[in-house]
Amino acid sequence: MRILLVTNFPAPYRLPLYDELGTKLGEKFFVIYTDTAVEGHRWQIPHLNHPHHFIKLNESVTLIAKKFQPDIVILGGVNKHTLKLFLFAKRKKIKISLFTDMWQLPISKLSKSSQFLRKLLYRHADHFIVPGKKSAQHIKEVIPDSLSPEIHILPFTLQISNFPFMPNFSEVKEFDLLFSGRIDEGKLPLFFVEVASKINMNQKIKVLILGDGRLKCDMEKKLVITKRSITLMPDT
Repeated sequence: MRILLVTNFPAPYRLPLYDELGTKLGEKFFVIYTDTAVEGHRWQIPHLNHPHHFIKLNESVTLIAKKFQPDIVILGGVNKHTLKLFLFAKRKKIKISLFTDMWQLPISKLSKSSQFLRKLLYRHADHFIVPGKKSAQHIKEVIPDSLSPEIHILPFTLQISNFPFMPNFSEVKEFDLLFSGRIDEGKLPLFFVEVASKINMNQKIKVLILGDGRLKCDMEKKLVITKRSITLMPDT
């Protein structure tokens, strides 16, 4: 089976999976990236160990798909390229799988036209790949039970029971709190500052910041100014 995956950008947290698929499937797995950057992120494009192609300006995504001759097309996100490939797959009677992490809250923030378009694609997809139960429930709310959508749920985390870690009380903990992610309003970095400051009133703590974003400087200043006894260890 030849699998064509179309997504926006090589997000670092998904690359190990793509690289593993590239190793196991070889030329039967191919990724089309529709963007070289993502708004709000400062990720660099790393070395990619799987077959892939970045769409260039005015390049035809359907010609690339025709050359690859996929048996299944996995669409991640909705943009002009994924819409073209959706129509291409329908014309060629190629199976379509939609990868979406949408659920009630984020989809409600989209425009009415974007919501309508997504729901239209849902009704004509063959199956779905979702990262969690909320996204699966979202699919079931959109698609009638009579269509019996085939949904594959990917776990958010590893099965902890497979890793029976034992506490080592002799080890000294280097950091007390960790903030990891994009540092903007949506990730609530200033709420993290508030929590860290309140904890620091009772015991002196060290904080590690992993990530970058528009509010990083504000976050660092507030952590230092609000409670000077907090030791900030920003990741650079």
